[in-house]
Amino acid sequence: MRPIIATPRECCKAPTVIPSAHLGCEPNSAYRSRHLFRWQFYNRAVEKQFRKLDPPVQRRIMAWLDAHIEGSTDPRAWGRALEGPLGTMWRYRVGDYRVIAKIEDGQFLVLVVKTGNRSDVYSVSRGGI
Repeated sequence: MRPIIATPRECCKAPTVIPSAHLGCEPNSAYRSRHLFRWQFYNRAVEKQFRKLDPPVQRRIMAWLDAHIEGSTDPRAWGRALEGPLGTMWRYRVGDYRVIAKIEDGQFLVLVVKTGNRSDVYSVSRGGI
């Protein structure tokens, strides 16, 4: 069976070949599965806060984000939704440290909002999220 060529969407520059196996799926499932998420810091203040962590901790968190989030089709599989005042955000566990992130589905982007030790990363008043 020959694959069908999909028409490009606004965010895509070239048409993509959809295998015949995806024909019976939900209409957007083949389209969504080919987009991979990437991650970045929310702003310079968050990056500056991250740089204050010990260098081995920085390397460990960066390696984890690169291995699990970069190129992932579903970043929610690795994290947990937060509740309360931080209810729109997600957390990822990296040893004793936590990465608080906001997932932007429309842009296939995970924005790192805060990183820190689990004992103080959730406090809204300190460091402000």
